[in-house]
Amino acid sequence: MPWFKAWQIGAGMDPNKKQQIEKDRKEIPRMIGGAAIASFLFACGLQVLIHSVGADNFLAGMCAGLVA
Repeated sequence: MPWFKAWQIGAGMDPNKKQQIEKDRKEIPRMIGGAAIASFLFACGLQVLIHSVGADNFLAGMCAGLVA
């Protein structure tokens, strides 16, 4: 896939590197933890938005979530 190699080069990655280095492996738990915290904060913010606009049915909640 040539587009994927171009994306890797643009992101600063080496497409020919097959192994993860130790630094990359140490960053994985921090990235997973950050993603979990971000997901929780987004869910809490969406809950506040839904309650503040008074979305009491599925369609109103879906529209508010789509706008968010």
